[in-house]
Amino acid sequence: MDAALLKERELFKKRALAQPSIEKKVRKDEPANKKAKLPHKAKPNWSSPSPAPALDFRTATPTSSHKFSILHRVIEYLKKRHHRGDNYPLSLEDLLDEAKMTDMNQKHRLWLSSEALLKNAKVDVIDGNMFKFKPSLPISTRKELLVHLKKMERRGLGGIYEEQVEEALPEAKKHIDKLLELGKIIVLQRSDKKRVLHFKDTGTDSEYTVDDEFVKLWRSVAVDGIDDKTIDDYLQKQGISSMEHVGLRRVAQPKRKGSRKGKNFKKLNDHLNGVLEDYSEKK
Repeated sequence: MDAALLKERELFKKRALAQPSIEKKVRKDEPANKKAKLPHKAKPNWSSPSPAPALDFRTATPTSSHKFSILHRVIEYLKKRHHRGDNYPLSLEDLLDEAKMTDMNQKHRLWLSSEALLKNAKVDVIDGNMFKFKPSLPISTRKELLVHLKKMERRGLGGIYEEQVEEALPEAKKHIDKLLELGKIIVLQRSDKKRVLHFKDTGTDSEYTVDDEFVKLWRSVAVDGIDDKTIDDYLQKQGISSMEHVGLRRVAQPKRKGSRKGKNFKKLNDHLNGVLEDYSEKK
């Protein structure tokens, strides 16, 4: 190699060694080859929504369920007044005051006085603005209950529900038990668990007696799905005619009107006898 180039090379090394250098230290928590930062993305807002404003029951519009609850409370209080003997009518304001429902807003009051109480079958309206309870039965004592049951039995209307008696008669359970003890009424239970009260007519107990053999025969005959016409035909085939007087009424078929040809009509023009000629028989 050229001596001049070697000399220059040596001088370059000396100059490079003479210049100070600063080494950049690498942080332990930072990788040596740190990648470029990704662009910043906006974080989704997971914060809870703002709470809804509190419902003010004094100004809110009443819903159907809330209105029914209010009407039910009013009717129950009227029933309670009836059972304790307070049968005089009250205005709506006095009624709400007694029932401790004075916090009711004006919308509910207007609905009760102009619609709900006026159309309810359990409320008796007096003079358009006075209200009292209206039971389904016109009874208030044990004697009136017995008289009402007797009338129902005499008219063939059957009995009355026990729940109707409990609605109309205060302490109805005690009165019903007493009448049962005296043998004045009988109580039957329907398939739907409802109890029905009937008047017991003790005067007819010994007049009608049926032998057990006939009772068994009566109950053994199944007539489900058989109409009266089929039963009537069967009895006639067996030679039984004792039911003819209560048999089916047969509606007579209307006769068809025949042709008017050949019928004699009444002559009204008698004063023209000998003048008019009859051509009906001439051909």
